[in-house]
Amino acid sequence: MAPNDDRFDGLSNSAQERLIGLLLILAGVVGFGVVYLLWLYAPASIPAPPGLPRNLLPLTSPLNCILPVTVIGSGFLILIGLKKVIVGD
Repeated sequence: MAPNDDRFDGLSNSAQERLIGLLLILAGVVGFGVVYLLWLYAPASIPAPPGLPRNLLPLTSPLNCILPVTVIGSGFLILIGLKKVIVGD
């Protein structure tokens, strides 16, 4: 007898795949929302030290590296979720 995997007993396999796809889409949309809020309210660049000329390149922060990677990951989650919803199994 095979061990029971983490699937729901009441749903068919295609319905389970579609539910997982919807959850992936929801996670991707939440990721986009978090990135949007962080971009609005978190300091995206480090302020320049006093006495430094303003025409130099802006100083970057770790947030400028993390946010684009999060957007790419959220986009991939949505694409994988759409594939699971449309194709199913």
